[in-house]
Amino acid sequence: MMRLVIMAAAFMAVLTTAAGPALAQGFYMLNFPENRITFGMTFSHINFANRPELSTFSGLYKMRISYPVTSLNRLELALPVSYVNYDILRTNEIGQIIDNRFDQTAVGNLYIGYRTGLPYYGGPEMTFSFGIYLPTAEEDKGLATGDGAFADTYDMWAMMPNTLTIRGNMALRQISPDGPFFEIELGPDVLSIDDGIDNEVELFMHYGLSSGIATGMFMLRAELLALFIVTEDVQDFADRFLNTVAFGAMLTSYKIRPGLFYQKPLDDELDFIDGIFGVKLEIVE
Repeated sequence: MMRLVIMAAAFMAVLTTAAGPALAQGFYMLNFPENRITFGMTFSHINFANRPELSTFSGLYKMRISYPVTSLNRLELALPVSYVNYDILRTNEIGQIIDNRFDQTAVGNLYIGYRTGLPYYGGPEMTFSFGIYLPTAEEDKGLATGDGAFADTYDMWAMMPNTLTIRGNMALRQISPDGPFFEIELGPDVLSIDDGIDNEVELFMHYGLSSGIATGMFMLRAELLALFIVTEDVQDFADRFLNTVAFGAMLTSYKIRPGLFYQKPLDDELDFIDGIFGVKLEIVE
């Protein structure tokens, strides 16, 4: 009993130790870097309109580590894991209802990136990043990798098998002294897709806009996220865009920073997705 009390007290001490505010950190857009080691995890649970209901813990888990090399430069690693679990009810030849459970887990593409920023002298902050998604996604787990891509279309390359992706990003942030902020990020995504027969190269552009309020204790933000297809042939120019919107809140003043968010696709091509509920957790050194 005494051991449980000590462990609970230690956990509460970590939770309530102030680590300084993390202003305007993103849900799907990249975080602006802090000068300390940061571990982050997001969980995105997708609700399909035309499929059996997924279990509570089905979804896309994304782990990210950001390590400061200097005050302006960071190394970043990220790895997604998609988990799919649901019941399949069917009737056998004598009319009995049989409950079969589908269960599949797939590891995605490992991201290795480098991030740098300009010295801050007041006014807007600016950062630049460059990274590679290595083709580590499992190709024989089609449902799990597909659901993982749908759970985060802004970063769908993280779950595409046999695909090496190079991503560049430029981000700009402006924060007012009384809390309101505005962010924009954009950059190219160059995909090299190996289907076993041929190697295809595709070019996309991603861009995100965000606005909200960030104080020393919490953050409220909304994000508009989009992909633009550059090289692939489409019938209508509007089909080159894939848009989603996300909004949520996060506590930002402690070493352990929990947050909740919700994402909704805006395009008709994704109308089979009712919505995506997400949880974010950050731990800083």
